[in-house]
Amino acid sequence: MKRAAVYSRGNDVIIHASSQTTEGLWIHSEPYTRQSSDCSNVELGRAVLSALNCSKLFVPHPTQWAGRLNPLLNTAGVKSWSTFAKSAVCVEVEQEGADIGLVPTRNLGAKEGFEVYELQKLSIAIHDGPDRIGTGLREAIALSR
Repeated sequence: MKRAAVYSRGNDVIIHASSQTTEGLWIHSEPYTRQSSDCSNVELGRAVLSALNCSKLFVPHPTQWAGRLNPLLNTAGVKSWSTFAKSAVCVEVEQEGADIGLVPTRNLGAKEGFEVYELQKLSIAIHDGPDRIGTGLREAIALSR
């Protein structure tokens, strides 16, 4: 299993890998990238594939949580999670073998985070390529609230 997250905020799309800790928790991880929302579907798909490629299992479980969101906030150009979350929609990306799942979410605010809409999940085969992944991602963003 590999994971990533994609946030759409205004004219930006922020993408990062997610890695699973030794205790089983999924956490944000590098790389953090920002794309213009008008980038091509191929560029968007490639950025997602790059993030998935960097997703790891069994990373050390953090002992310090302060500052864990700083790379995401810096990439987005904001100073706080509450500012970031206020205008963000999120799509969770999962890769299991050659299958990619794009899971829309509902923004519950800075305190509650993002709730997944598992029933709205879109499935794409990795061999369909970056263009189809980018197109599917835009569809999943449209389904997110």
